[in-house]
Amino acid sequence: MRQSIHIGTEPIGVLSPGRNVIGNLMGGAATPLTILGSSAEGGALLQWVRADAANIAESSLRVSQWNDISGNAKHYTQGTGANKPLYSASGGPNDQPYVSLDSAVRQMNSALNLPQPSTLPSTVWIIGRQNTWVANGNIVASVTDDARLLLRQRTATPNVRQFEGVDGNQNANGTLASWFRWESLYANDASAYLTVGATTGSGTAVSSAAASTGRALGGRGASAIFDYCELLYVNRGLTATEKTALDAYVAARYGTGLV
Repeated sequence: MRQSIHIGTEPIGVLSPGRNVIGNLMGGAATPLTILGSSAEGGALLQWVRADAANIAESSLRVSQWNDISGNAKHYTQGTGANKPLYSASGGPNDQPYVSLDSAVRQMNSALNLPQPSTLPSTVWIIGRQNTWVANGNIVASVTDDARLLLRQRTATPNVRQFEGVDGNQNANGTLASWFRWESLYANDASAYLTVGATTGSGTAVSSAAASTGRALGGRGASAIFDYCELLYVNRGLTATEKTALDAYVAARYGTGLV
């Protein structure tokens, strides 16, 4: 459980949207939590997982729980040994740690639910890489339904698509074994987009009449071979100011090659 440090009446790391309390009071860089604010406290951040060792429960480097540090406690878990991802304490961009779906059966599930895009938009934001192509392999998915708010590899490589019952926007900018920032807005209009690195595919609405029950890394026997340093879910689209602040965060933590 996240604990807040207070200076006066203002908790460090818990703030109103758009305020960088940690940066202002401690001189440190902003984080997704300080940029977006926890949705539990009126902000936009639904879930934030980052592969620091303190956030990982593992045995023999197989991950049983990856803790949500947004303040919403939507942790990822996996109790079946054969399905547990692999933890690497280094080797990511700027030698950061990561969690690896190192075979197509690896998967972790979270109790995070998302609304149908025709009601409210949602954004998923990832620092990650593809390692081996798995046609129709899921990078993120719904736990209970393979057609809800997916980010999925296509049959052609390299190509990734949004999927919500039907194909949404596609992006062929990814390169196997290379780290990218992935950003996907699911929305019921042309504002929906899929960005991989510096390339954006947009213009196609991504919508359906159903919500997503639970969220999965990988998912339901169709996991991509994919590594995750960090993942965010946000309960709306990102503003230009938030994207700029997240770019600065990425550059500080992972190096300038991802922004």
